[in-house]
Amino acid sequence: MDSLTSDSQAILLLTGHFGGKTQSDARPLSATEYSRLAYWLRDRELRPGDLLDTDTRKQLAEWPDDRIKPPRLQALLDRGMALAFATEQWQRAGLWVITRSDPEYPRDRFKKLGLKNAPPVLYGSGHRPLLGGGGLAIVGSRDAGDTDLTFTRQLAEQTALAGKSVISGGARGVDETAMLAALEKEGTVIGILANDLLKTTLSRKYRRALQDNQLVLLSPFNPEARFNAGNAMARNKFIYCLADAAVVVHSGTRGGTWTGALENLDAGWVPLWIKPSDDPDAGNQALVEKGGQWLDETLLRQGIDTLWGETPPSAPPEPTPVPAVQAEQDLGRFLADHSLYEIFRLKLEKLLAGEAYPPEELENQLGLARTQLNTWLKQGVEEGWLIKDKGKSVCYRLDRQQKLLA
Repeated sequence: MDSLTSDSQAILLLTGHFGGKTQSDARPLSATEYSRLAYWLRDRELRPGDLLDTDTRKQLAEWPDDRIKPPRLQALLDRGMALAFATEQWQRAGLWVITRSDPEYPRDRFKKLGLKNAPPVLYGSGHRPLLGGGGLAIVGSRDAGDTDLTFTRQLAEQTALAGKSVISGGARGVDETAMLAALEKEGTVIGILANDLLKTTLSRKYRRALQDNQLVLLSPFNPEARFNAGNAMARNKFIYCLADAAVVVHSGTRGGTWTGALENLDAGWVPLWIKPSDDPDAGNQALVEKGGQWLDETLLRQGIDTLWGETPPSAPPEPTPVPAVQAEQDLGRFLADHSLYEIFRLKLEKLLAGEAYPPEELENQLGLARTQLNTWLKQGVEEGWLIKDKGKSVCYRLDRQQKLLA
């Protein structure tokens, strides 16, 4: 493992799980919690690595967030011995670690999530440069039938032959079939794992691909983490955000594939294509009804790039856009670079400038369904930039002590 920078060491100490309980049992910071601390450090012109200095660390006594107590931060930063043992074990297994402070971190890809939802730490093995290269996400349930697996294999092979990476989740069924099929055609693959990164890295089926720089295995979770349904759900957004487009082969109407596809449709991270299916249990028809697009085979014949809107190589170059069209394209790029939640936050910060509004008024002003509005308001409160006042009636206002986007 490459030697860790002081920033990376501090981020790992604050957010990492090193197996078993720490002596203090301090709970590592979540991505959202760490982001609040990172904003505070930046406002004070400090870097995470500065917290490794005992004198600088004393400034944590001035930390204003009551939800994250300074003793918890101190206890996490005191886990140096546990970190040393963990990194030695990871190094022996061929694992590496990158954090949000490292140049290899795919920040442009994770920009769609918003900084507060981007994982502070990524554990991985294999060819790191693949992380920023995009590709086609191919996802589906563990219980897909033979017809769906045959389609998966052919799509992955076509993607590999087109020089694009296959991106998937490594689980049994569609995910693993897509990854192995692309590797067999000497393509490149990004596998985002929810569990057992260490074990998977050492498995025989991926050993040659890791050595030949065809594969990168990645996880935002502890390399020794066992299967956890919450982690499996949480990693879906990273599959989509590292891709340029996604194809759902067989969803089902519950579980990780279904939830991840709906999450992508709601956030608008990448175009979502659905394999045509007559199976009522596949859930594919329902995904199309919720905004997905049927995967037309004529698109595939034109080239994999057409799935995310790139011009096929045989097409003539597009003319220089006139100003009105250019403005529309600029707006399109803005929407592509920002999640729907980020756009909601920008609008809400402008609306709440110096004011407080009840949810009923916010619903009218923003034109959002109450369920979606409540979800994002709750997220804003949890992230700390929004305050929920409970008086005679509930109102929301901005926390001016927090860093705002507007």
